[in-house]
Amino acid sequence: FNKAKELDWLIPDKHVSVSIRKVTIPYHLKRIQLELLLKCNLYCAHCYCSSSPNAPWGLGTEEIMSLIDQASQMGTLYLDITGGEPLLRKDIFSIIAYAHQKQLVLSLFTNLTVMNEKIAQQCENYCKKYHACSIDITKHAIQI
Repeated sequence: FNKAKELDWLIPDKHVSVSIRKVTIPYHLKRIQLELLLKCNLYCAHCYCSSSPNAPWGLGTEEIMSLIDQASQMGTLYLDITGGEPLLRKDIFSIIAYAHQKQLVLSLFTNLTVMNEKIAQQCENYCKKYHACSIDITKHAIQI
């Protein structure tokens, strides 16, 4: 962080306050990719986890939050939320908020095909509130 600041890679903004915790554990997991579910509204040939509309829903909310707790305790900084299609979960924004409480920097991997006005507003609100976020989509999903 200090080196990035020194090299002017960071643009100061008095309206933005991102709090990324300092990890003091000498050996830790820097990034974890968490597949919340295998269920997806698409059946893409390129999908590495065999997601499909008929796949199971995956872990329950409490199990996911337990994994987030464990990741945080192990010093994880970055959490990639993926699936299947994570936006199919009704609890996705509760999971995102919980991960942020644990000071994890989040990336949401989605095909965006289930995006509607409500989900778009929640994504926008999340990014405005927490600043340290990204939403990643595949070009394959955009072409479908």
